Amino acid sequence: GAIEACLDALQTVRSISLELSGLKQMQELISDIHGFMSTPYLYQDHYLLGEFNDASDLDNYCNNGDDVNPDIARPYRLYKKYGYEDLMHVFRSCKRSDNADLVIMTVHASKGREWDRVKIYNDFEGISYSLKRDKKTAEITDFSTSESEVRLMYVAITRAKIALDVEGVSIAINQ
Repeated sequence: GAIEACLDALQTVRSISLELSGLKQMQELISDIHGFMSTPYLYQDHYLLGEFNDASDLDNYCNNGDDVNPDIARPYRLYKKYGYEDLMHVFRSCKRSDNADLVIMTVHASKGREWDRVKIYNDFEGISYSLKRDKKTAEITDFSTSESEVRLMYVAITRAKIALDVEGVSIAINQ
């Protein structure tokens, strides 16, 4: 979600501080995925990509496999959705900075910190809570979350001093 938020914000914001643990590893893995797509045989000893024969095998695993490893599936899905060049643009443009116009981070990284204005991104569904909808009406028929995830959302919504945009978690708030 943080990388997607950067991609959205790069259209309008001059400087962005992306505070995300594992960012360098994510960048390296996306570069490896990019190379694997054209020359998979060069990655047969890779710690994550080595178990796949080709791009089709990787795609099938990340999109259709049971018990998918998020360490490979998340970067692969970002790569497929945004492409190599756009993702590398994020990694080059969004560096940690104390003087940035916008700070993007995970809720975990935000603990103990505050900002005047906070917007909660819409990547909680499927991670912090799940919904079931009626197929005909699209009405929510079931909502579930855990106590620890409720605490995490509490951390997210208590970071703002002046203004809070909760559109990203409005479904959860209304449950």
